[in-house]
Formats: sequence, structure tokens, C-alpha cells
Amino acid sequence: MCLIDILREANEKIVFIGTLPIAEEIEKSAQNFADILEASPELKIYALCESDDFCFQLSMLVDNRDSQNRKSYTKLKTHRDRILGTKEKRGFFYNEVAKLTKDSEAIKRILIKQQNTMMSNFAIIVDDVIYYTLISNNFPTLDNYEKIDKNSALYQQIIDYSNFMISGDGKQFLSSPEEELLQLLDKNNMPRGIFPRSSFYTTKFKRRSIWGFVFNRKGELLLHQRSFFKTKDGQGLWDKSVG
Repeated sequence: MCLIDILREANEKIVFIGTLPIAEEIEKSAQNFADILEASPELKIYALCESDDFCFQLSMLVDNRDSQNRKSYTKLKTHRDRILGTKEKRGFFYNEVAKLTKDSEAIKRILIKQQNTMMSNFAIIVDDVIYYTLISNNFPTLDNYEKIDKNSALYQQIIDYSNFMISGDGKQFLSSPEEELLQLLDKNNMPRGIFPRSSFYTTKFKRRSIWGFVFNRKGELLLHQRSFFKTKDGQGLWDKSVG
């Protein structure tokens, strides 16, 4: 099975739920992606990349003597970063497509995010066609993906999941490399994962916070004014010195 042959059938959308099994194929196919974007002006490409935590936990499954196609955490993270990017720069894949496409606006139709919630499977969605593979102790390749029958319950579950993450409430669990990530705590004050700062703007989640108040010898308190544009709450109000 050839990844690009599958993707060339797309007219409206391509969604990668997890990129690790096909990361090397994606990295080598920048010119093909540029051609596909130019050929289909309405096409959008979404890549939901794995988090550091996921890469680490997956390596515990696939980097041992019982595994086929062993992959270390370092190798998994390296390939993930080449697609997602880091705080310092965009991913190699994105930059290559941007250089190769003749339409400067086409690159804006690629959305690459880190998914900070669990992934139960890997999937490729091409318009209304889905290819799927399980997560197990054997690291999968493209040949392990199978086309799912549209009448199966699994087909609709993956469609619903994709819509939830891309356009539903699941968006709050996606992040870009430059975004701040915080440790999430449950109601018993136990750490339960790392999530984007933006997902804490509801009252559902807890995080540990430290407030710093700066006084001088006259007893005056140093305050700062919150941005009118960058913050999501309390815009323009005077606030504590450090939080």
C-alpha cells in the first residue's frame, strides 16, 4: 500500500489521527503533498500528532525484546518533531511543503497539532474513506492499516472522534509546540496528565498555582495591567504581580 496513492483520492479533507506509523512516509512526501494541495483548492489536511507522554508510553510497548519493528522513545519523538515542530521552529515537513508549493496560500490549509489526550488507535481519513490500525506491542507500519467498511460501527466511531477533536470540544486538548502546557490534577490532587493552558479556562480541571505579591518598604503593592488582547479573561484589569 502506498500512502500517496491513498491521499491523491482526497478532495475535501485528509485527517491523520496519529502520525508515528507513517511519519517517515510523510517526511519523504513533501512534494506530493504540495502537488495534492495545489490540485484540490478546497482540500484541508489535519495532522493530530502524538504528545511526548504518548511517545514515551508507546515506547514502553514497542521497545522490548517481544516487539516486532522496535522503536525507541528517542526515535519516536524525533519523527514526531519532524512533523509537529518544536518551540524553536516549525516541523521539517511543514517547511518543506511551504517551499515546494507554488500557491503561497495552500500551506495555510495544513493544520498540525499535538493531541494531549489518549489515542486508542491510528487512523487515516481521506474524505469518507478510513484506514485504521490498532496500537499494540508491535509497532505498526502502513501495511498494517486496513480499510474500514462504512457500515461498521467502528467507522462511525472514528468519524465522530475526528469531528470531536477537530471541530468539537476536543479542540481544547490540542496544542501547538509554542503553547504552555500545565499538569492537570484530579479532585484528589493526583497528577493525571499534561494539557494546554487554554484547557484550564473552564472549572472542570485543577492545576497547582503560585501567586507572588511584590511590596516595597512603603507597603506599596506592585500590580500590572492585563492585556486587552492576549488574555481570555480579565482583559485590561489590574492584577497580582506574578502568577
